[in-house]
Amino acid sequence: MGRQQPSSGEAGEDHVRGFLRGSFQDLEKSQPGSPVDWTCHGLKCARKSSQIYREPTLHFLVQVKAFNTFPKHVPVKHATFIYWLQHCETHPVFLLLVREVRANLQEYLFLCFHDWLLTSDGQKAIGNRASSVQLELKYFTKIDDDANNLHLKLLEEADRAGALPVC
Repeated sequence: MGRQQPSSGEAGEDHVRGFLRGSFQDLEKSQPGSPVDWTCHGLKCARKSSQIYREPTLHFLVQVKAFNTFPKHVPVKHATFIYWLQHCETHPVFLLLVREVRANLQEYLFLCFHDWLLTSDGQKAIGNRASSVQLELKYFTKIDDDANNLHLKLLEEADRAGALPVC
């Protein structure tokens, strides 16, 4: 049995664009090969709200991986891991997994990188010099139908990464 390979990343990212717009005012697509796919800012107070939670300059870094079926482990290149590690204190880093169930129905999972770093696997990975880091699927959270659980985690990370008053 071979390792599951991501399906077309662009297809997953297209689905994610609309999905992320529910939580952020502005999205910037990164260049191919970048350690993040999206830089998002203007976090909303509530999903699909127009009111901004924080200063719109707080940037969230989002990496998207699309799969036909979710793998047990998600590989992350060492250089990408180091980039996330260097930025996660001031720019929350999220990994989104997308699985297309049907043409207009997707299943999403998310991982908050900072939370993962606090696990024993995350602590081991910090000193690891391997060519890639394996993120186990058990650390990912299934996003609920209205994505409120993801949005609550985004708000929590906004509080952690910055010290601005809540709205």
